[in-house]
Amino acid sequence: MVTAARTRSGRGGRRRRAAWTAGALVALAVAVRLPALWSARHLGFDDGVYGVSVLGMRAGQRPFEDLFSPQGPLHLPLLWLGDLLGLRTANSPRVASVAAGVAATLAAWRAGRHLGPPAGATLAAALVATTGSMLWTTGPITGDGIANAFALTAVWAALAHRERPAAARAVAVGLAMGAAVSVKSIVVLAAIPVGWYLWSSRRAGHFALAVATSVGVGLAATLPFGFDRVWEQSVAYHRDSEYLYGPAAQAWKLVTTLGARDLPLLAVLALGLVAAARAAPGAPARRFDADTAVLVAWFVAACAFLVLEPTMFRNHIAMVIGPLALLVAMRPPPLRWAAATLLLAAPWWAGHLGAVLWPRDYRGQEAALVRELRALPAGTAVISDEPGFAWRAGHPAPPWLNDASVKRVRQGSITVGLIAEAAARPDTCAVVVWSRRYGAELPGLPEALADAGYVVAATFGGDTGVGPRTLYVDPACAP
Repeated sequence: MVTAARTRSGRGGRRRRAAWTAGALVALAVAVRLPALWSARHLGFDDGVYGVSVLGMRAGQRPFEDLFSPQGPLHLPLLWLGDLLGLRTANSPRVASVAAGVAATLAAWRAGRHLGPPAGATLAAALVATTGSMLWTTGPITGDGIANAFALTAVWAALAHRERPAAARAVAVGLAMGAAVSVKSIVVLAAIPVGWYLWSSRRAGHFALAVATSVGVGLAATLPFGFDRVWEQSVAYHRDSEYLYGPAAQAWKLVTTLGARDLPLLAVLALGLVAAARAAPGAPARRFDADTAVLVAWFVAACAFLVLEPTMFRNHIAMVIGPLALLVAMRPPPLRWAAATLLLAAPWWAGHLGAVLWPRDYRGQEAALVRELRALPAGTAVISDEPGFAWRAGHPAPPWLNDASVKRVRQGSITVGLIAEAAARPDTCAVVVWSRRYGAELPGLPEALADAGYVVAATFGGDTGVGPRTLYVDPACAP
């Protein structure tokens, strides 16, 4: 009886410690993302594109039909749901991204507990919560952060299935992996560890069930929008993209971005490897084993994909954080080493992430432009090659012009004719030419806007390749 009571007491103590740890990790993940959530300016191009896309959905625009949707079919619906949960306030389009940061942190912690000691799992999760590549994709609005949160959840579910095989856990793996790929297809490489952990239980039926569930999620997410539209916008659009940088430049961008944004994670991982190499045979820091090999394979495959994909942007680098963090969970350094390293790296971390940790308000020309846009009639649309200005001024874009990527311009998806036609709509009031995307890349646009009746309302500094940054306004919309 005494032994049973002690066992129950021990289990209760472990549950309480786990609950406190989970709560602390959630608080950490939320705290470092609150400045981005509350920021009154757009934090990067994607943040603006998806912010204005959410405004479009509020106005009744549909993904893949009215809204160009370069991510998977589940992405914009999740942003819509986050916006709804955030009560459709000015900043609620970011709710889904912040929630993804919390989910990725908890998934890394739970997965790490299956791979290494509890302290290593907690350290790995804290690094996922705070490392720069995850902060930049789970504070501002992106598809990368949400997709990687689902991918890490799939890894956790697969590890749980390996320890206690069950059909329900196989279904959970399939749901998470299907959702990840349905948000952003490049995270499909997480199937390397997910497949390995699933197959380790030698339950072929469960493996098939997980695959079928994953496919089912993809089909269910795609059907409402039509296979042709989803394929054209979220697959063919990326596949047919020209190289903007080239593999060598992208490899350099990968290395320098990890060094700038994720140095604490890299340093802690290096210390863990040093500690493992120094450990005597049979010590808790295990020799190189299959679990390590599969995480290394995931990391190497992700790096190769990033270097060789047609166009790599820094947000994509978040896909390598999962394997790096789980390697830390498997082989953590002594905690005093980790604490000292993180303390020393804190100034570097803060210095390179200031734009997302304490974003400033609009200033100068940007502030002047947003004031002009906010003075336009409520509910009207604004066309801009920097869509974030329209979002933060409270205006959606006309159909099909929510995403002003240079890839769309160069592929002929955005043309002078399309912009002129959208500008002629009765609910469109302004066109902002802020960069070369709608400047040098679209010669003839000023003349087409003049023919549509637009006048120059303001000019700003900078160079678009054809002149200064310019705000064109339909005189009928003048405040």
